[in-house]
Parts: sequence; C-alpha cells; structure tokens
Amino acid sequence: MTKLRAVLPALALLLCACASTESASPAGQLTGQLDTPVDITLRWTNSGPPVAGRVIEYSHEPNGDYTVLKFLAPEETSYRHADLIPETRFYYRLRPYYGAASPEQSVTMPEPKPGDKPEEDSHEWAVPQTLPGAPAATQSLRANASASAPTEVKATVMTSQGIRFTWRDNATDEDHYAIESKAAGAAQWGTAALLDPNINSFGLVTLPEERTATYRVRAFYYGPASNLVDLRTGRGKS
Repeated sequence: MTKLRAVLPALALLLCACASTESASPAGQLTGQLDTPVDITLRWTNSGPPVAGRVIEYSHEPNGDYTVLKFLAPEETSYRHADLIPETRFYYRLRPYYGAASPEQSVTMPEPKPGDKPEEDSHEWAVPQTLPGAPAATQSLRANASASAPTEVKATVMTSQGIRFTWRDNATDEDHYAIESKAAGAAQWGTAALLDPNINSFGLVTLPEERTATYRVRAFYYGPASNLVDLRTGRGKS
C-alpha cells in the first residue's frame, strides 16, 4: 500500500442532514451539514489526549470499506467536500492517529539541467521496500512513541523532481508509515505518502511548490473512530 497524493477525492458524493449523537471519542464528535444539494461541510471538536493528526474517511455502507479523503493536521476542525454526486448516500467517520515523527530534513531540489527529462526516469528507486539487513525494530509504538519514532532518516536527491528517503524502523507495531511534507512558507504539514508497516525506503516525486521543503517520517497507529455521519445528497444542479 502506497498512497496519498493520489488518494485525495476526485468527484464525490453525498448527503442529507442527519448525524449520530454517540458520545465523543478521541477522534472528536463529528457532524455534517449540507450547504447545497451537492456541497457539504464536516465539522468536529478536538477532545481527548493530543493526537498526531486525524483522517476523514467515507464509505457507501456503514460497515463497508472506508476510503481516505484527507489526512488532517491536529488543529483542523472542518473539511469541505464539494461538487458531490447527487442523490447518493454516504457514511463519514473520523479517526485519530498517534505516533512520533523523525527529525526534520530540509531539501532544496536542483534546477533541471538542459535536456533533463525526469518524467522519463524509471523510478525504480521510488518503490517502497524493506531494505535487507536493516536493524530489527525493538520498541512498541503504543508503549513508547518517542523511542519508536523513525531515526537515521536520509533524504537523497535522485532527480530534479525526486527524493529517496531511507530510515531506521524502530517500531514493532505501527499501522502505517507516513512521509510528511511542508513546502517553504506553508503553514501546515501535509501527508505526502502512506506506506505499509516495516517499510524503510521510499521515493517521493515532489510537487512544483516543493522546490524547497521540509520532510519527516512518522510511524503511527489509529485510535478509535468517531461516530458515523449518515448523509445523502439532494437532486443537484440542473
């Protein structure tokens, strides 16, 4: 599993205005509002212990498979989902996640040389993998987040648009690894890639605004999900 930049919603979905009133979880009490027949806003309160972030997800069935819409910074309390499929029912949930990040790595990408075509690179260096001979993970993320954070992170510029990250996997029980990025001048961190457990090498193709950016690697696990918000879109625009 390697996702994120491609995971953000394309066209989507939903609602009517009815939400569960279950008690708040560490994810926060989730509510939804239909702003127009095909535009909605989801909101929540920040409660419980500090989190590394939250993820907002949707499904077509209350017990179905959920799809990630966005990984959210801890301070965010709303998400707008616009231009949705009319007359369609969807379920939303919010999940907190926990875990410590590695030290930050600042990278400035080189200017392309005349004739460079980075888009034609095979990108074999970018494939997520567990490097052979890597030290065995020794710490429980749930028991000691700081001791199980990734260390020995190395950012190697591979092309004028690509960086390969390697790190030491110190966690024994992570749900995922994430590559987090913050472009120069940006206010918040974003999640650029979501990786399977035990991965310790991955290549990221940078965005135009990431000519200079800061990166970090996070091992994390999910907490209990919020209440479900059950909504249906209206007829839509004629």
